[in-house]
Amino acid sequence: MSKFKPCPFCGNTEPDFHTDDHGDNWWVTCQECEADGPVRDYRCKLPKEQADEALIEAWNKRPINAELLAACREIAASGISHKGRGYVEIQVATEALDDINALVKAAEVSDET
Repeated sequence: MSKFKPCPFCGNTEPDFHTDDHGDNWWVTCQECEADGPVRDYRCKLPKEQADEALIEAWNKRPINAELLAACREIAASGISHKGRGYVEIQVATEALDDINALVKAAEVSDET
């Protein structure tokens, strides 16, 4: 069976399978930050082992595309200037840059695993 990639949001390496109340729909959930992967009904249509493999594959797929990642890297490397800005603007820009850096880091981890 394939291995789970780390959670793209918190880096947790031990997500787990979850289902709805009826057992019809399944997905992978991070046990640390509760991020959910795509919902699928594989276990109703496929043998369990094959369904689990498909759920892991869905979890491991990262939707960030190459163009968006390149733009994030460019912004992160640009050293956004806060000169002449108010405190709130600086705080918002800093938080946005932190988010962009987190996306870049998660994408790099995803590429390595």
